[in-house]
Amino acid sequence: MLSIKQKEIRNHFQLLASAFLLLTSAAHASEWSFEPSVSGLISYDDNYRLTNTPTSSTEWSLKPSSDFSRRTETSTLTGSVDLDFRRFDDANLNTNDSRLTVNYDQQFSPLSRFGLNAQWNRDTTLDSELATTGLVLNRVRRSQKQLAPSYSHAFTERLSGTASLSAQQVRYARTTTGFNDYDYTTASGQLNWQYSPRTTFTGAVDLSRYETPDTLFQVDNRQLTVGLKSELTELMSLNTSAGMRSTDTRIKTGALDCPPGTVVDFISLFTGQLPCVDPVTGLRTSPIQVFNTTKTTNTGSVLSAELQRGTETNKLTATISRSVTPSATGLVNSSQIRLRLDHEFSEKLSGAFDLSWYRSTSKNSATTLNTPDSTFIRIQPSLNWQIDRQWRFTTNYRYSQVKRTGTLGTATSNALSLVLDYRWPKMAVSR
Repeated sequence: MLSIKQKEIRNHFQLLASAFLLLTSAAHASEWSFEPSVSGLISYDDNYRLTNTPTSSTEWSLKPSSDFSRRTETSTLTGSVDLDFRRFDDANLNTNDSRLTVNYDQQFSPLSRFGLNAQWNRDTTLDSELATTGLVLNRVRRSQKQLAPSYSHAFTERLSGTASLSAQQVRYARTTTGFNDYDYTTASGQLNWQYSPRTTFTGAVDLSRYETPDTLFQVDNRQLTVGLKSELTELMSLNTSAGMRSTDTRIKTGALDCPPGTVVDFISLFTGQLPCVDPVTGLRTSPIQVFNTTKTTNTGSVLSAELQRGTETNKLTATISRSVTPSATGLVNSSQIRLRLDHEFSEKLSGAFDLSWYRSTSKNSATTLNTPDSTFIRIQPSLNWQIDRQWRFTTNYRYSQVKRTGTLGTATSNALSLVLDYRWPKMAVSR
């Protein structure tokens, strides 16, 4: 039998082999390019698990990765392979993370395009779900697979549309309770009307289903949105959409009952006989499992807005959103506000300031657990020094705070990280 670490190492080699087979499968490619890199990190966090009983931790990690691309006259393939070997002073936190991302774009004609996104990711919930929902439940190993095809077509010079599908599978460590494996499928259609060279109106319909593998918990979400994309000035752009949603939740609960036409013989509890008996024939049988389905429906608003302003040395991005987001406990009703400022001090020195605010609530959510309402705040300033073309040094400080209802209370975390990156020159291969 393979140990857990042996299985993880084997999975990493399988990931690299898959990437290699993918890269070598298209012999007709006109040009391949590769950009390998490696980074080393050391980090200290005074409350790594973000609990109200803080435990500090020091992390060392080595992360080899590579971006790749292939371009022809009518198609583009891009992607990345990342491995992250993470080690902590508490060996129970050690993980080997990995990620493979592939994006393919094929132009069939001047009016139509086909796209395909594929992802394979293995990490922990404190790295992935925390960034999308703001929920801090526990640190659990997580694997995710996703395949998302799309098709776009221009009907006229001003009117175009896109149809897309997405199938996502998420699995958690089997030893963990309270975390549900789930499958998340979405289908969407969007129309875009270019009102002017700077302004485009959009309308979209989105359908999604969240379902646990045993089908005992199922959530169907439908939403309709309208939006606006506009270049307000040469330096500022706006992308926004808003609408309504309707969410149906079905929960199946099972119980043992006698088959139709039979009754319970309570004396069998003492005699050890089969408990269900036919009153006419006297034949006995075993009870069967009967499921009852409870359905609830809730409605709400959805919102997404992003405002960008950029100059030669600055870029400011402000984002606000309200949505139902898949998580380990179901579809969570969450709101997010994010503000990010990037600034170039010189040709080699740059910095960023990132502020995020999340609000997740059980009200109008579709979850298997009574998830406590929580507010999550993260503040992260960073500095980047481009030593030369290949070497880069980054340092960042991260402050995190989560406030939860109930007995979980408030938890804070302070973390400092130092990262050294080396990127090899781009390698191109023509075929």
